[in-house]
Order: sequence, then structure tokens, then C-alpha cells
Amino acid sequence: MQVLQPPTVNTGLSHDRALDFLDSKYRLIESLTDLQHVVDEAKRNRDVLHQQATDSAADLDSHVNNALSTARGLLVSAREASLARHTVADDLASLTDELVSVTSRHGTNAQQPLLEDLEGFHKKLEELEIAQTYVQIIQRATQLRESALREFNALRVASPSFPQSSLAQYVTLQDFVSSVVTTVQKIQAPDESTELKLVEFLCSLRNRTWKDIRQTLSSNLLASAEQIKWPMKIEYHSLPAAERGAFENALSDLLRLQEFDKAETGDTADSKPGLYPLQSLVAPIAARFKFHFDGERPTNRLDKPEWYFTHILNIVHEHRSFMETVIQPLVNKSSYSSINVLHEFINLLLPIVSRKIRRTVPPLLPHPSLLAHTVYQTLVFDGCLRDEGFSLKGTSSALATDHKTSLTSPENQKDWEGLSEVILGRKEWFDAWRDGEQKFADDTFNDIISSPGAWLLVDDGEGHSSSDKGEEVRPTSSARRVKALIEQVTDRYQPLPRFAHRAQFLITIQIPILESYYGRISSSLDAYETLSSSFMRVVPGALAGQAGAGVDTRRLTSGTEGLERLLKAFVSARWIRDAMEAWGEEVFFLELWAEINEKSALRARTSAHPSLPSTENLREGTLVDGTLFDELIEQYSKLAGRAEDIMIKQVCYEIEGDLKPYFSSPWEVDTDDSSQTIPSALLRPLSSLSSSLKFFTTSSLPADFVTTAYKRVVGTLTAHFIQRLVHHRAKGRFTSAFGKQFASNCRLWVEASQMALVSPGLELREGSNRRIKIRRPEAAWAKLVDATTLLSVEEAEFPDVLQAVFEGGPDKYSTLSEALGLSGILSRAEAQDILRARAEAPRR
Repeated sequence: MQVLQPPTVNTGLSHDRALDFLDSKYRLIESLTDLQHVVDEAKRNRDVLHQQATDSAADLDSHVNNALSTARGLLVSAREASLARHTVADDLASLTDELVSVTSRHGTNAQQPLLEDLEGFHKKLEELEIAQTYVQIIQRATQLRESALREFNALRVASPSFPQSSLAQYVTLQDFVSSVVTTVQKIQAPDESTELKLVEFLCSLRNRTWKDIRQTLSSNLLASAEQIKWPMKIEYHSLPAAERGAFENALSDLLRLQEFDKAETGDTADSKPGLYPLQSLVAPIAARFKFHFDGERPTNRLDKPEWYFTHILNIVHEHRSFMETVIQPLVNKSSYSSINVLHEFINLLLPIVSRKIRRTVPPLLPHPSLLAHTVYQTLVFDGCLRDEGFSLKGTSSALATDHKTSLTSPENQKDWEGLSEVILGRKEWFDAWRDGEQKFADDTFNDIISSPGAWLLVDDGEGHSSSDKGEEVRPTSSARRVKALIEQVTDRYQPLPRFAHRAQFLITIQIPILESYYGRISSSLDAYETLSSSFMRVVPGALAGQAGAGVDTRRLTSGTEGLERLLKAFVSARWIRDAMEAWGEEVFFLELWAEINEKSALRARTSAHPSLPSTENLREGTLVDGTLFDELIEQYSKLAGRAEDIMIKQVCYEIEGDLKPYFSSPWEVDTDDSSQTIPSALLRPLSSLSSSLKFFTTSSLPADFVTTAYKRVVGTLTAHFIQRLVHHRAKGRFTSAFGKQFASNCRLWVEASQMALVSPGLELREGSNRRIKIRRPEAAWAKLVDATTLLSVEEAEFPDVLQAVFEGGPDKYSTLSEALGLSGILSRAEAQDILRARAEAPRR
């Protein structure tokens, strides 16, 4: 109603606005000239506005009446809509109550509502539609399969050779399957990894169709092969021409079928590598192999793996000529001319044997000896095939690998690992074999060491030598058998293709045996030193188990019997050392050592072993000098040197002990120049020297050892004579007569040495096959002889000798040496010390 009220006229406000307008527009009196014009314009505007207000008032009444009428109609419609809403809500609640499952409200025996029935029928309808589509696809594929087989067989019978047009329906089947697979892949959810059974079925149907087609041609080839007596050895050129022609046509048909497979389907119909004709020809061989070696026939024996290996090798040998002269020319006419037929044939035979190995090894695991025999025969089989020139080069397997990996260079082709990889490639099988070999080696070593004759010197008349130095050294039985055991183990693992496997055998079997044998020899030397009165008692124990209660330990460690024990330790260590020097130069161990230096994993394994040369600071590709056994060779060399030192000390100690009566007996100058009697005090030491030298020269010791040992013994005795007799007991008391007597006694030592070393009538020791002769044994005694010469100088000549030695220079001393016949081995200082023993020498 407020809208209908007239406008409120505020006279004061209007006047104020008019006054403000005039004040702002007419600031000066002169500006009032156009005031009348402004008043007239304002009147006109007032009249126009008044007319507009009149018209608006008239229109307002009309609009108000229309709005009231419309509002009344809308109010009536709203009341009707509200009533309809409540009605619809009641109906909806009733319908909803009816659509809820009756089962959920009244229990399991209630009737299912209509809506759930409709949903179930709709779902079943969708499933039936999908099933209908599946059935239609399967029906179509099955029809195409039957058509393909029917077409192939019909045209194959009508044509004397295989026509590629007979595979038109098969190509249609292949295209149909490919289209279905592509469609399924498009509609399949990206995260759905499970392949539909339809795709699996169609691919299987396609492959079975191809196999049936191929089987038809394979049957023809096998039928013609039976006519030429395959798989027996074939004298092909003596066969009738008709039989040869049938065989060649059947083989060519299969080759053309495989060419079609490769060209049209991309080798997807049959992914198994291998030429179709050879796969067919191998089938009867596999059947015969199964008959002989997989059944209950006597030829199927776990302990005779060499039987089935030999069987396969015989097949390869028998059919080599047939493959190279008959089948290879036929294959060369096809697109597979790059295939080596013989290698392909052997490669197709290998799965027959590998399946047999996989079935055989599990029951052999509890029987280490049988497992080792099987592994060894497998390695021998691999070696025989490699000797025949077999490799994967030129086979379809190698070509397929190159195609998949895009490798084209021959050096990138993977070489054949051998059937041994079937066993060695499985860690638990390899470990079982290695553990069995380790137990066998350990048991054999223990038998060697514990045998009664382990430390006896052996001689079978073959002139034993552990190296190529030509030295005939008689080893101990244990040394020879340990050497043979190490070589036997080497023979067992030498054919292994992987250097990692070879290194395991070296580290876990061979090196521990060499370490254990080193320890036994070392402990025997410790026991000798403990029992011998010659050395400090530092290590408790017994000498190789020979010292026990009631045993005379002095007898065990003195004389030739004691030297015999030391000799056994020496030749054992020397024999094994020389053997390791020879092994280290063999190609097998050189290659293994080079591989260890090149591979970081192998270096890490060997670096942790103290008996192998250190490779810690080596980088890959670094060339390393030396051999694999250098560390052990050094250890055994020190051990042999230790035994040599003990022998020298033992000999010298006994002789020095026998010389005590000689040094302590009163000296009397023998005035009878013709007397050639040996002083009684020297009989025993001379006898000890003679027996020791005889032992050295007739014990099959190395010549270098005998020579060195003789010089060391003589050098020690010479020093002992000069030290005990010249420098201590008789210092300043020697006369010319005493000197001559001493010189005469010393010549006895030289003569004893000559008789022991160069006398031709000396008998060999029992079991010895030679004796060593040392040329000029008297040379070793030169220092003692020179000393006795100086001590026996005549009294008249002695002042000149003193002057030349003490006051003369090197030239005078050299002249004196020549005049007296000295060897020159004594230095001036040594000559001065010796001359001080003369009574005439001044004390200075």
C-alpha cells in the first residue's frame, strides 16, 4: 500500500536544493543575465515530469491489479502442489517398502520381490549375450580350423609336393585369432593382468592346428625315414633312388612348411627352436632312449650314467656323415642355409639327456660316490662333444637368441655351457657333489697319513721325480700319495666350465690338504726337536707316533736312524714343493690364477685364504707375476730348509760330541814319521762323519742338497776345530811339531771324506737306486788345511811368515800364500788369529 501513496513534497528541502544550485551556478551578479532562461527551462522540465508522474500513476494501478490476480492464482496452485507432494511421498514410501527384499524383513523362507527378479534376469541376459558371443567366436575358430585341415589334406593329396596355397584357410584362422586378441586387449582393463580364457583357447587352437598340419608332413618324413632304416646307421648312397627321392621330398616339404611359418606367422605357431625335419628325425631316437634308459630294463642303472652318454655319442658318430653329406645340402637349398645341420642335430639330442640327468640326480644326492661318478661322466660327455667341434654357433637356438637380443657379432654369441650345467647350475646339487668330493679327499688323506708305511721311502724303479728338473728323488709313500691325491682332485674338477667352481675346489679341498700335510711334517720336526738331546725341548709330542713308553728316544734321534727320520720329513716337503712348482706352471692353474686376478669376486674369496698369494691391492686387469702356489711353495721351502738345518746340526752335534775326548786328551808328539796309525780319540768321530756322508750320498737325496749339506758340515767342523783347539786350548802353545801332528790328524778328515764321497767300492743303501759323487771333496776342508799349514811352519821360517802376515801388505800375503800352497780362503785377519796359537808368536 505504501507504493500507492503520493510522493511527499518537502518544501524546505526543495528550496535548499534550489538555493544551492543558484549559489553554485551564479556566483556573481553579472551571471544573472540568463536566469530567466534557466527558469523557463525548469518550468518545462516540471511539466514533463508531472505528465510522466500522471502516466506512471495510471500504469501502477493496472499493474497492481494484475499482480494481485496472479498472486491469488499462485496461492491456489501452491496449496494443490503441497497436497500432491504429500500424496506422492506416501506412495513412494509404500513402493519403497514393497521393493525391499522380503527375506530381509520376514526371514529366509519369504518370497523374492519382483525388482530383484528383474535384476537377476537382466544379469543372466548379459551373461548369455557374452556367452553367445564367445560361442560364436569359438564356432568360427573351430570352423576355420576344420577348413584349414581339410583344405591342407585335400591339396596335399592332390599335389606330389607341399603347396603353400593349401594353407590359405590357416592364414585366415591366424588373422581371425589375431583380430580377437587385439580386440580383447583394447577392451580389457589396464590393471587386469589375467588373460581371458578365450584368448588362451584361441591361441591353443591355432597352435594345435599348425601342429596337426606339421604332424602330417612329419609322419610322411618318418615313414620315408623308416624305409631307409632310420635311426640305424645309413648307407645312403646304396639305397634305391625311389626311397632316397621320397625321403628328400618329405624333408624338403617340412623345410618349406617352416619357411612359411617364418614368413607368414613370424615363428609364432611353434616357438620351439630347431629345424622341423630334424625335430621329427629325433623323435624315434628319443623313443628308443626312453625304452632303454627310462624303464625297467637292465640298461637303466643309476650307477652307469656312461651307458646313456655313450649311447648318444654313438648316435652322433654314426650319423655325422649322413647329416653332413645328405641333409646339409638339402638344408642349404632353403632359407636356413646358415644352419649347421650336425650341430643342430646334436643340440636337439641334448634335451633327451638333460631330462634324464634331472630325473637321475635327486635320488643320487644321498650317495656321494654315485653322484660324483655321474658328474664326472657328464663332464667327460661335454668334453667329447667339444672335441667333436660342437658349439651353439650355427644352430637355430643361437640364431633365435641373436634375433631376440639384436646381437649380430659372433663374439656376442653365448657359448654352450655343457650338460654339466644342469647339475652345476643348481647350487644345492653342486654343493652336494663338492661336499662328497671333499669328504672323499679328506678320508683318503687321513688313510694316507695313518697308514703304517706313510713315512717309508718308496722306490718302484721308475726314477721318481716330482718336477721336471730331472732329479731322481725317492719320496716317502705319503708324499707320493698326497701328490697323486691332489692331481686326482685336479682331474676331477679340471673340466668344470666355470672358474668360480674351480676356485671352490681349489680352496675347499686341495689347499686344506696341502696345509694339513705341511702341519704333519712340521709337527714331526717339532717332535724330533723335543725328543732330541741336541735341541731345546719346546714342543711336547712324539715323532710321527713312534715315540712311546719304553722307547729309547736317543736312539730315535741319533745316528743314521735319526737322520732317516729327518730325511723323510725333508724329502716329503721337498717332493710336494717341487710338485707345486710344476703344477703352478701348468696351463690349467695359470688360467685359474689369471681369472682370479681379473675377477673381483674370486679375488675376495682367495684373499681371505692365508695359503694363497695376496690379491688385496690388485685391480682388475692387472698382470700378476708368480703362480697360484707361490705362498705354499715358500712355506714348504722353509719347512724343507728347517729339516735340512736340523740334519746338519744333528750331524755336527754328534761329531762334536765324539771329539770331546780328542780335545781333552793330552797331546804327545809322535816322533815316528812312518806311523800311520789313527789316534783312538778320532776313531769314533771319523766313523760318525763317514757314516753321515755315506747316508747323504746313498739316500737318493737331491744332488744340490748333498753338496750343500757336505759343505755346511765341513764348514761347521772346521770352525769348531779352529775355535776349540786353536783359539782356546792350544792358544800360544803350538809348536811346529804339534802343528805337523795336528795337520796329520786333519788329513784324516779329508781322507775320510774322500773315501765316503768318491770311493767306487762303497755299497748303496738298501732301496737306493743311485749314489751322488762330489768332485774334489777336499776343497771343502781348504780352510782347515790352510790353518794346519800355518801352524806347522818350520821354526826357521816362522819369523818371515809372521812378518808377511802381520806387517806385510796384501801383496806380501798373497805371495806368502802361493809359497806355502795355501788356497787363499783365509783372510789376513784369520791368518793372524791362527798364527797367535804358535808359541813363537808375539802376544799382541
